[in-house]
Amino acid sequence: MGGVQDRAKGLAKRLEKEETVEQRVVKAFVLCFSRQPEAVELLRSLEFLNSETKSPGEPAKVDSGQLLSLCQPLLATAEFRNLD
Repeated sequence: MGGVQDRAKGLAKRLEKEETVEQRVVKAFVLCFSRQPEAVELLRSLEFLNSETKSPGEPAKVDSGQLLSLCQPLLATAEFRNLD
């Protein structure tokens, strides 16, 4: 059975199908928690994903490593493990 890293890789790969960074974050929350992210969660997630990829005037690109770094903590949360 795979650990959090293996499951996060699978989730990140699934999220790569979404067109925009925001759609990827929303889909991650829906898949992990069966809910939309709250405004602050969405904002912080987008800031995290865009922090190292966006130069002034350049559209944001998210690589699979950054997406993986977002997925791992989502899968490790108590909310994910204790979903009703």
